[in-house]
Formats: sequence, structure tokens, C-alpha cells
Amino acid sequence: MRDFRLTIVVLACILLICEAAESMNYANEMPKCGITCMVRLIPSSTCALTNTTCLCTDTGLAKVMQTCILSECILEDALSVARMSETACGRPRRYKRGGVWAFIAASIVSLLCIILRMYSRWKMMKRYEADDFVLVVALPSYQVMAAFLALGVDVWTLGSDTFTTALKIQYFDEFFYIINLALTKLVLLFFFLRVFPHRRFRIAVYIIMGFVATSTTILLLLQIFQCLPIESVWLGWKGNYGEHRCLDINLITFSIAALSIAQEAVILVLPLPLLAGLNISRGKKVGTLLLFSLGIFVLVTSCIRLKFIHGWAHSTNPTWDYMDAFIWSGLEVDVSVIVVCIPAIRILVVATWPKMSHWVIASNPSELEMFNRGQEKD
Repeated sequence: MRDFRLTIVVLACILLICEAAESMNYANEMPKCGITCMVRLIPSSTCALTNTTCLCTDTGLAKVMQTCILSECILEDALSVARMSETACGRPRRYKRGGVWAFIAASIVSLLCIILRMYSRWKMMKRYEADDFVLVVALPSYQVMAAFLALGVDVWTLGSDTFTTALKIQYFDEFFYIINLALTKLVLLFFFLRVFPHRRFRIAVYIIMGFVATSTTILLLLQIFQCLPIESVWLGWKGNYGEHRCLDINLITFSIAALSIAQEAVILVLPLPLLAGLNISRGKKVGTLLLFSLGIFVLVTSCIRLKFIHGWAHSTNPTWDYMDAFIWSGLEVDVSVIVVCIPAIRILVVATWPKMSHWVIASNPSELEMFNRGQEKD
């Protein structure tokens, strides 16, 4: 028993490079599962027990230690061991929040676009239509999306309460993310109904609306009830929550992404045949096609995001590994908002600066209004 205690003190002293009394405090705070792994594995390292630099940089030792700790400890204790080891070895904390500035810039632009769109619609039309009201409904959920910016550090640097709060924020962010993508799609579809009077086209739009609404409802239910009890979504990670059941979160995440990309592709292609047949000059026809093809930016953003959600829910360091996924999720929403606002902003720009009319489909406000009211004929 004495030899075992002595080994713990020696190992703690090696890791902390400190006085014996402080080493005993460290050993007392270290979860037992962590001490067990240290006692078992550190002596097998090729490093001398007195060479702290070697022990702290031995990647082979770190790998087997991680495997041991994850198998012996509940996750809350595993994070405590990792946090104490990082402190003992004097490793600096990592931060990965550079992409946050891109998200903030895109968020500011998208908010300005919403303001300009609403101003344009009232100035030019003196009323709002269904697509405007849907965008207003989307605005509160769009604002909540910024909550994920608390992430971007190694998970073991966070306290248990902080990580629990981060998981809770993520849970609600996922809910609003699904809603927001659906609402921005509906904004575009309502815009199509307002612009194009063709019966077959409108039937197709209604069918796609139904598909978007139905699939979104199903995905929302899966997201809300991904775990039972629901609170285990943000409390179950500790490993001592008790009995709970969860769906395959990775499958749900990829299903949301795949459905969203498929819907965006259909919505992008849907109006192109009608636009190609408009009885306008070739230059304006090209400009119109380009205007309605801006949705390709949303599609590209969604595909890039798909790359970063690989292995979702299986990471041992989610707050670090999936910061890029959170950033691209926010950018996807921002780009969607910007795209649905551009047609109305274009009308305001032409009304304010008529010389720019050659970039759009009509040359004066009355023609623009006529187009927006769906009076343009093939």
C-alpha cells in the first residue's frame, strides 16, 4: 500500500514539476481512474521517470493513455484527467475562433439585407406579401443562431457546467437551424408564386412547399426527441446520468444536410425554363437568369458544410473538432437570407440609380413593379 501511494506521489510530482505537498493535493484531486492509468502506463514509457519534457511530448504514451482513460473513466472524469494533465505539462490553451469574424461579417450583411428588403418592398409596393411575412418570422430564429460562438476551444478546458451549457445551446441551435433553412426556402417559393402566374409552375411550387414543410416537421421531431429523456442530450455526456436512449445523431445530421441540399437544388433549377422563355432582350435575360441563379451560393455553402460534419456526435473533442461545422452552419443561414433579399434590393437600387437598369430585367420602377406582381408574360 505504501509503495502504491509513493508511486502516485512520484507520478504526480513528475507531471506537475512541483513540491511534494502540492503533488499530494494533485493526487487527491485526480480521479482514481486517471491514477490507475498513470500507474499502469507511465512506467512502460521509453522516457525516464524524471524526464518530464519527454513524458509530456511522448505521443505514443499520450495515445495509450487516452485509450485507457476513455475505457476506465466516465466522460466527466476523463475530461478532468485531461484538464489536469494539460495544466501539469504547461500546454497553452488552443483557440480556433478566426472563422467567427467571417460569420459576424456575414451576419451583419444579412441583417442589412433584411432591412433593405423590407424598406424596398414598402417603398415600391406600399404593402408586404407572404414571402415578406415569412422572412419576418424567420428573423428571431436567425438571431438565436449566433449562440454557438461560445465554442472553439478544447473540451477539457471547459468546466462541467460550461460544457453542459454549451450542449444545451447546441441543442436549441440545431432546432432553429432547421427552421431557418426551411423558412428561407419558403420565402423563395412564395416569391415564385408572386412572380410567375403559370398554372403548372405554381402547382410544382405548391408540391415543393408541401415537401419542405413535411420533411422539416419530421426532422424537427427527430431533433427534439433525439434522446429520451430530452435533458439527457446535454446531461448524458457525464456518464452517470442513468438510463436514457438516443437515436443515431450522426444519421439525423446527415439526413438534414442531404434533404436541404436536394431541396435547394430543385428550387434553384425550378424557375430556369420559364426565365429562359421570357420575351426580353438577351442581355436582360442573362441578367435575370443570373439573378435567379444566386441560390447556387447557398447550395455551395451547404455542400462545404457537409465536409465538416463528418463523424458528427462521435468526436471526443467536439467543441474543437466541430467549430468549423458550426461556423459553416451559420454562414449557410446568412447566405440563404442574403439570397432571398437580393431581388427586392435590386428593385430599390434601380429606382435609386436608374443608370444601373442594364444590370436587371427592367428599366424603370413601373416595369419592375409589374414583374414583381407576376404580370410579365412569356
